[in-house]
Amino acid sequence: PPGVEMAPLSGRWRATVVLATSAWAWLRPPSAAGFQVSSQWCGVSVAARAGSSSSSSQDEAPVPDLEACRGRTLDWVQRVVVGLKLCPWAAGTLLDKSMRIRVSPAESLEDLVGDFGQEAARLGMRSVLGQNGTTLLVAPRVEGIAEDFGAFLGLVDVMEGVLEDMELDDEVQLATFHPKYEFGDAQAGEDDVTNWTNRSPYPVVHLLRRRDVSAAIESYGDTSSIWKDNQATMRALGEGGLRRLWNEVMAAAGAGAGEAASPHG
Repeated sequence: PPGVEMAPLSGRWRATVVLATSAWAWLRPPSAAGFQVSSQWCGVSVAARAGSSSSSSQDEAPVPDLEACRGRTLDWVQRVVVGLKLCPWAAGTLLDKSMRIRVSPAESLEDLVGDFGQEAARLGMRSVLGQNGTTLLVAPRVEGIAEDFGAFLGLVDVMEGVLEDMELDDEVQLATFHPKYEFGDAQAGEDDVTNWTNRSPYPVVHLLRRRDVSAAIESYGDTSSIWKDNQATMRALGEGGLRRLWNEVMAAAGAGAGEAASPHG
């Protein structure tokens, strides 16, 4: 975004990625298992890394339709996050329309980080104006990050650094969702059914205002039971039930023009 200088990545990439605690208090620490930092990612700019992608592989892969991606993401929020009561605050953001879903057209890391900077600045401005708001930044087109959860966590680490550079780290915090999300304490690793609480159709970075998070937690009271209840919900549904629900979400794009089916439809 204008006025934001992209800093080198040196020092931004770490094997252990520490993410901020989310207002979606059911988050547990993500797993960094298998996340290895390649030397080519360290000490170079986002632009240099983005340029290393093979153009031939990008040409062969189908480009996701942005409206379809938005429809699936909205349907995931409605059917899974709200429908299964995974987050006590999500329904309210849909009702008052304070949740913004931004599906990024970016096909490179550089462009995606640029879109992230724009959304962070936008959320920071809403904070100055005293307006409510939260943003889901969806990244369906950047090659590799949907298939590699570790690489996605590394990218989120870069985004945390961008917040620091923009002096917004005291205003904005991040939560993450991913098709292959894996919690660090999942007993069965990537196959653990409780990982599904944070699995989404596409890589998603959730931008929240820190003061909204604090206010939500204070008004709710004890949030320690949320993630435990969500684990119980996932286990009760089982992998079979979750996959059936997932198939419904992935079919949501058929509603057309970015619409998603009702969570009870």
